[in-house]
Amino acid sequence: MTEANKSGKSALTTKKKRKIAATWMKEGTLDRWRHHRMLSPIKPFISGDKTWLTVGDVRYGTDAHFIISEGGIAHASDISDRLLKIGSDAGFIGSFSAENAERLSFADNSFDRTELAQELDAKLIGNRMLFGVNLLRQPAFVQLRKDRQNAMRVLGETKGADELMLSSLFLGTFPGLTGDMVEYVIRVVQNFIAAKSTPQVGSSVK
Repeated sequence: MTEANKSGKSALTTKKKRKIAATWMKEGTLDRWRHHRMLSPIKPFISGDKTWLTVGDVRYGTDAHFIISEGGIAHASDISDRLLKIGSDAGFIGSFSAENAERLSFADNSFDRTELAQELDAKLIGNRMLFGVNLLRQPAFVQLRKDRQNAMRVLGETKGADELMLSSLFLGTFPGLTGDMVEYVIRVVQNFIAAKSTPQVGSSVK
């Protein structure tokens, strides 16, 4: 269990902790400002026609709330749904469920690359969003467009580039990778695909 899960589980055990936990759903707090600052880079990708899945969203579904407040759709999840139920009852979030991040209960293709990225993380294989697909989403260019609106010209829409960026991921590469390391990455991905194709058969990488 992560530290976040531990803190969420014990958040309501004393009067003092309940008072602190109650601030997680309030606007205008330092914690809310920190959260907004942390999540603001995903704002360009939020739309009303895609559903986001938040994982480990222990603080009443704060991450899901941010996405919803920006006009998106979000399903909040955590290993325990105790605080998520409180957040939902308060109108802070919408749908939620208790989920094990390594064994999500959703049907295949319900969400994009989330599960594969989590599997790679669990197997200590570095990966990240492929920002290079749409350079307009790079933080440097986002800031440039804010500071100097005429600094660049965009011809047409970039929906295709956004779609590729949101449905793909980047595997780290560098000259020091050995043949065994590359084979390990390939084996992890192959086992993940095999497990998804035949859910009744478990597979592991040693």
